[in-house]
Amino acid sequence: MKETDLKRAFGSTPECMEQCVVRALRLADRRENQVKHSVTKLILVTALIVVLLGAAAFAAGELGVLQLLSIGQEINEDAAAGVQAVEGEYSGNAVRMTLNDALYDDNMGTFAISWVMENLHDDENLYVLFDGVTFGGAWAEIGNGRNQTEFLLPADETMGSMLGKLPGNDSTDGEIRFAILRALAPMERIAETETLEAYRSEIARVQEKGSIPCEGDGVPVVAEYDLDKTPAENLLATGQFEMADQFSVSFTLQTGLLDDTYRAYEGEKQFVFDDYELRIREAYMTATGAYFEVEYITPEAPVDMGKGMGWPWKVRFTDPDGGFWFGNAGGSYEDPVPTEDGRYMSVYAFEVVQVFYQPEKLQMTLVTYDETFNSTVHEEDAVLLHF
Repeated sequence: MKETDLKRAFGSTPECMEQCVVRALRLADRRENQVKHSVTKLILVTALIVVLLGAAAFAAGELGVLQLLSIGQEINEDAAAGVQAVEGEYSGNAVRMTLNDALYDDNMGTFAISWVMENLHDDENLYVLFDGVTFGGAWAEIGNGRNQTEFLLPADETMGSMLGKLPGNDSTDGEIRFAILRALAPMERIAETETLEAYRSEIARVQEKGSIPCEGDGVPVVAEYDLDKTPAENLLATGQFEMADQFSVSFTLQTGLLDDTYRAYEGEKQFVFDDYELRIREAYMTATGAYFEVEYITPEAPVDMGKGMGWPWKVRFTDPDGGFWFGNAGGSYEDPVPTEDGRYMSVYAFEVVQVFYQPEKLQMTLVTYDETFNSTVHEEDAVLLHF
């Protein structure tokens, strides 16, 4: 991905990107219980963006959890069979929050939950920070969502939802947590800057005026983000916010509702080409997700590209009819190992946790990168997989 693409995704300046990465590190640090799949892990930028920045509020009464698994006007009908009502509510000093609906996919370990939150004081500028979900006391891995991290709460009702993965402890008893901050000053959007020094100076300029520095659609920022503190603690340390509410709501997920949507690939699994070979170890999909594990065998061992870019290859899975079938996803690698015939085998695992629909067939294609990170898509070797 080019720097311009990153800027467009994270914000208008490189400093915006830095703040997003800092917040991502904070989220990762709080979820030490998550399983690491391999030595080298690739986190897709598209997955990261939604976790950090959330999305604009959508009105209460629209689709709940299905909003996360549908694209455009097309509803994920397979996932709809797993939607379940959940009970849980909170009414406190600043907000009223009621759980709406949920979904749980046993095969993928994927869950989604939606809620309605109401500002109890029309004249207050409240800032909501999603503080995570636990199951059986262990942190869930948050993959995608709307309004689940940082957003201003308007005077009327706002519906939010989030999608994630259970921590793998077999518990379906969840607890969702929020911190509600009250802004003590007006918010002001900071100007675009070109350097980190200028960025921090711009934040200081706004603070000296007695205003809260913000990026984008009202996302407060701090000049020095302390990774040992939560997002709420960092904002409280500025003296421009106070804690208005902090709470958790418990819920229980029903299992087994989406078992019939599991589809495994049972076709040919070994594909030999002129200078490489692909072998499918495992491939399956459900109404909410998909998983692929592929061996890549080459005469020479792939070399780590460094600069944080990882290995110079991946395998992509696309709908041959051109549809955009998934959203949030990520890949991981196993380091190359020698084979008995003198070649080298690398392994790529690709997991999708947000499926918009289940294609009956997928096109598997190798993508390689040169030393300048330019990609080559090996379309001539594309393989069609029928599920």
